[in-house]
Amino acid sequence: MVDPKRKIPYNYTAADDDQIIKHLFGSKLLKVIKKLESKKDTGRSSRLLYRFMGDLFIIQRNSFFFQELVEHPNQRKRLFAEFKNDLTIIENNASQENVLLILEQCKIELNRLLKKIRSARTDQNRILKHLSPIIGKSNIYFDPFNITAHVTDATDWRLYPPVAVLRPYKESQVPRLVIKIENLGLHIIPRGAGTGLRGVLYC
Repeated sequence: MVDPKRKIPYNYTAADDDQIIKHLFGSKLLKVIKKLESKKDTGRSSRLLYRFMGDLFIIQRNSFFFQELVEHPNQRKRLFAEFKNDLTIIENNASQENVLLILEQCKIELNRLLKKIRSARTDQNRILKHLSPIIGKSNIYFDPFNITAHVTDATDWRLYPPVAVLRPYKESQVPRLVIKIENLGLHIIPRGAGTGLRGVLYC
């Protein structure tokens, strides 16, 4: 049963709407949204805004959706056109300055996501080029199955998908990997025998 207090679609986590908004946009924007909510419900614009947040949340959270957009540019183009159309509708109906502040941040996050999706292939190829000579191409994973298995240590509902999962098979490979990863401008979080925090390659 859908919680009537929740307005953000696709939120099947333990987090409420306020936590999701804070996670996506920060505390400052959450305060602005709460201030608007205390005045009145803006109807269609409000529903479009929360739906946008839900879409942004699910794409960032679900590695399968993200990879789908990486691999299918036409689908990505249609989806982002729909996003921009919804934000334009909200902007055209905006009667308060705070709405424009929210929209500006939404556009920034949308552009950031689009840039991340477009650069994913380039980043993957760069990682393969520099790290496959050390551990082999077959030990570098970008697929959603492996990514999803390493997005969290189950501390809470927040997920942070890595750009890759690496599986060195010799102790001697690790120092070389650390140096190469640092040269790539990335960070590595090791995962041990499964008794501690999960960790993989993050940008």
